[in-house]
Amino acid sequence: GTHHRFGARSYLQPTMAAVAAFMSILLLSKSAHGLGEMKPRTRLASLSTSRSSLCSPSSPGSIFPRTRLRNPNSRTGAIVVPEDNEGALGQRSAMGASSSPRKPPGRGKWPFLGDTLQLLNPKTMATYQVEKRRRWGPVWSTSLLFKPAVVVTGSNALREAFREEARKETSAFFPPHHQRLFGPNSILTSSGKKHDIIRNMVSQALTPKALSGYTPFIENAIEDFVATCKSKGTFSMAEELREFLVLVSLRVLLGRPSSNQEVKEWLQDVNLWSRGLLSAPLTFLPWSNAAIAMRARRRLANRMRVWIEACEEDDASLLAQLKFAKYDGDGGQLGSGDDDTLSEDAIIDNVLTFLFAGSDTTASALTSAFVHLSRDAAVQQRVRDACRRGHEDDDRGGSQSCEALLDAVWSETLRVYPPAPFGMRLVGKEPLVVGEYMVPPGHLITYGFAGTLRDDDDTYPDPGDYDVGRWIASNHEDPPPQAEKISGHAFGGGPRMCPGRRLAGMEARMLLQRVLSDDQFEWELTPGQNLEQRYTPGFFPVDGCRVKLLN
Repeated sequence: GTHHRFGARSYLQPTMAAVAAFMSILLLSKSAHGLGEMKPRTRLASLSTSRSSLCSPSSPGSIFPRTRLRNPNSRTGAIVVPEDNEGALGQRSAMGASSSPRKPPGRGKWPFLGDTLQLLNPKTMATYQVEKRRRWGPVWSTSLLFKPAVVVTGSNALREAFREEARKETSAFFPPHHQRLFGPNSILTSSGKKHDIIRNMVSQALTPKALSGYTPFIENAIEDFVATCKSKGTFSMAEELREFLVLVSLRVLLGRPSSNQEVKEWLQDVNLWSRGLLSAPLTFLPWSNAAIAMRARRRLANRMRVWIEACEEDDASLLAQLKFAKYDGDGGQLGSGDDDTLSEDAIIDNVLTFLFAGSDTTASALTSAFVHLSRDAAVQQRVRDACRRGHEDDDRGGSQSCEALLDAVWSETLRVYPPAPFGMRLVGKEPLVVGEYMVPPGHLITYGFAGTLRDDDDTYPDPGDYDVGRWIASNHEDPPPQAEKISGHAFGGGPRMCPGRRLAGMEARMLLQRVLSDDQFEWELTPGQNLEQRYTPGFFPVDGCRVKLLN
C-alpha cells in the first residue's frame, strides 16, 4: 500500500545516502561506462561575494527595488571562497593562449575520491563549482568517482568542449543500476551512432509542430492543478508541481484523459521507479528500493506496450509520434524491423527518460520560481499586472508584455537555481582540447553548468543578482546576447542537449501565466519552514515550499 501522492519530505529531503549509493555503484563497477530597458534586480545572498560590483546600488530607472535574501547555508550569507587563489590569475583570459595543450591546474581534496563528495553533496553541488572556479579558473583538474577528471566552466570553455565532443568519441557516464532503470536505448544512456539515431527520432516528437498538438492536454492539466490547489488552500508547491508534471506527461503520452484508477497506478509506479534512482543497487534483495523500482519499471513497461499497440498514426499523442517516427539521417538501424523506426523497448526507455527529465527538473525550476516570486513582491506584481492585461499592450512595448516577462523570469530562474548542475562524459581514444588545456583519453570531462550560470560574469554580468532585466532587450526588438546561451547552460549543451527543453519551457510559461493572471491564486509562504534548496536530485527546498492561498 504505497500512497500515490508524492510526500514532500520523503522525496525532497536530501540525504547523503544517495551520495554513498552512487559512489558504491562506481566502486563496484569502476570500468562501467556508456550512460550520462529595465533592470529589475533582487540581491541573491546565497551568491553574495566580496566583489564591489555586486554591492553597487540599483541602476537609475530600475523598476523593482533590490531585496536582500538570507543565505541558509552560512551565518554570514556568503559563499566562502578560499583565500588561496592559486591559479586563478590569468585563467580567465581568452582560451587558447598556449600553442601546446597542457594539463589544467588544480587538485582534488582527497586521494582517489578527489572532489567527489563536494560535487555530489546535495548542499554543495553548485557552490563547489563556484569556489573551485574562483581558485583555479574556468577549467581545473581533479578526480571524480574514482577517475581522473577535468571540470569545464564558463561560456567560452563550454563552447569549445561541446565542439570537441561533437567531433570526437565520448561516452555518456552512468552506473549500471541507472542504465537498467532508464534502459539501454535511452538517449540518456546510449552513446555514439546509436545515440544519434535514437535522438533523431525522439526529437521528431518534440518539434514545435508536435508541441502545438500537446497544448490542449497541458491546458487541461493546468486547470486541474489550479482547482486542486484552491481546494486545499495550504499545500506543498513542490509536491503539487511534481505530481502535476507527471500527470501532464501521462496526458501528452496518451493524447487523452485517463481514468482515476489509471492515474493512481501510474503515479504509484512512477514514484517507486524514481526512488530507485537514489537507492543503492541492491536488486538481489526483493524488499530493497532498487528491486521495488525494477518491478515498478516492468509494470510501467507492460502498460506502455498496450498503449503503443493501440496507437494510430494520426493520434495527437507523444506515443504515436514516437511509434511512427522515421530515422531521416545517414545510415544505421536499431534492429526494430525492416525500416528505421523505434522498437517498443526503445520507446519505453525514452518515455521513462522523458518522465524523469520532464517531471523532476521542470518541477524543480518551477518550484524555484515560486519561491523567488514569493520573496520578491515587486517582480511578482509586475508580472501579474502584465499577465492580467493579456496582449492588449503587446503592440506598444514588447518588453513589458506578459510573454516577455515570463520568458525573463523563467530564464533567470534557470540561471540562479539550475536544476541540472553538471553533466559528465567519458573521453574516448582521442583527447579533447579545450582552449589551452587537454582532457586525456579515459578521463571524465565534467561540464560545470552551475558554475557557469552562477559565476560567469562575462556572459551574465553581476551574476550574484537575480536580475530579470538581463533577459529583456533595451531596444524592445533584438534579444540580449546571453539569451541564446541559457539553453546550452541550463539544459546541457552540445550534441546531447536536452531535446525536451522547449516542452519544459512551454509547460512552465503556460502554468505561470495561468496562475499569475488569476486574482484568486495569490499566496504566501507558511512560516517556520526550511527553504534551503538542495539537489535531490532536482533543486528543491527541504520543506517543499509550503504555501497558503490568500483568497
